[in-house]
Amino acid sequence: MSETLTMYELGYHLDPALDEATAAQNRTAVEKLATDKGATIVMSKEPERTRLSYPINHQRASYFGYFRFTLENKDGLAEMDEELKLNPAVIRSVLLKIEPESERRAPRIRPTMEKKTTPAVPSQPNAALDEQIENVLGNI
Repeated sequence: MSETLTMYELGYHLDPALDEATAAQNRTAVEKLATDKGATIVMSKEPERTRLSYPINHQRASYFGYFRFTLENKDGLAEMDEELKLNPAVIRSVLLKIEPESERRAPRIRPTMEKKTTPAVPSQPNAALDEQIENVLGNI
């Protein structure tokens, strides 16, 4: 057994035609699928009905839930993914690997461009422009 286990997160959308009780049952089924593959669930969020930004399988809403887990055997990930695809209540799912804080890269900071300042007064006076301004002001 390794000293640090890899953390994963599984997000899933359930069919919006389900009632809340059935959505909760499907949540336990999805979590049981993970635990059967050797996962230890660390955190879980109850599926909530949500409006989708774009349709999934012609649906505009779904029950969205997710949970985080650790898993020692990486072969279980592919098996979980395949079994989720066979579940008719799950309309979409995504499995992510969560990097440990120690391995995360610091965000890249883009260098700022120095602003070029233009002088308020031109360095060399333009005689023709000054004459036109004087003519306009004199006619007022």
